[in-house]
Amino acid sequence: EFIDAVFHTEPPMSAAEQREAFQSALGDGLGEACTVEVVQAIHEQLLDRINRHRESKDPEPLEITAGDVSAILRDCGVDEQAVQGFQTQCRTLLGEGGLNPANLIDPRRFELKTEAASVTVDPERSYLVELRELDGRKYLLVPADGGVTVNGLPLGTAPAHPA
Repeated sequence: EFIDAVFHTEPPMSAAEQREAFQSALGDGLGEACTVEVVQAIHEQLLDRINRHRESKDPEPLEITAGDVSAILRDCGVDEQAVQGFQTQCRTLLGEGGLNPANLIDPRRFELKTEAASVTVDPERSYLVELRELDGRKYLLVPADGGVTVNGLPLGTAPAHPA
């Protein structure tokens, strides 16, 4: 109310509101085209832009547009109809202006959740995670080449045998 009374304008969306709206635009706009690989590519590209902007020490705030994200989607092979659906959702939920990429992704982590588990990966290594269907069930696959720990306890490499 204060912002409207003083500046006669709507307040900007909070970072959390922007992230939620962006995720809705992706999910609703892309539909079945919203895959792990597509989300990984978007996350990697936005993280790269954030890091390059930080390294350049440019005083201007970093902004991206729905068109920038649409270019990433096209590079991932998303069909034009799904890209247009994303752009429509973005205009509806986020408007026409530029957005701060750090408000759209969490630059410190890449998280995947299922009903039963949550997997958090360093964003620099998100490419390691795969979603695969085996025997009719979907699985998240993460290579365990460097060893595995559970609650800080290192696991052995012997195969488990049922009792």
